[in-house]
Amino acid sequence: MPTLSFQVPRLTLPTNPGIDHLHLNMPNYNGSYLCSFVDNDVRVLNELLPDHSRQTLSTHLEKIPLKQINVSYIYYKYVGTL
Repeated sequence: MPTLSFQVPRLTLPTNPGIDHLHLNMPNYNGSYLCSFVDNDVRVLNELLPDHSRQTLSTHLEKIPLKQINVSYIYYKYVGTL
């Protein structure tokens, strides 16, 4: 069965983002953790990353153009070793 792939436009980084992780108990993802970005002001999911590793998070943040970054503060909840 072919894999469906498509590009989704990036949402802008919220002024008050939160970064957390979600655990998926799904066989296709091997029960892995995803990294979630939420907009804390309006309490909505902004973006999901395929894992919550330091490399994935830093690569993702480096791709955001500086003109889109208007952040007051970031709430980052991380349990584990960085």
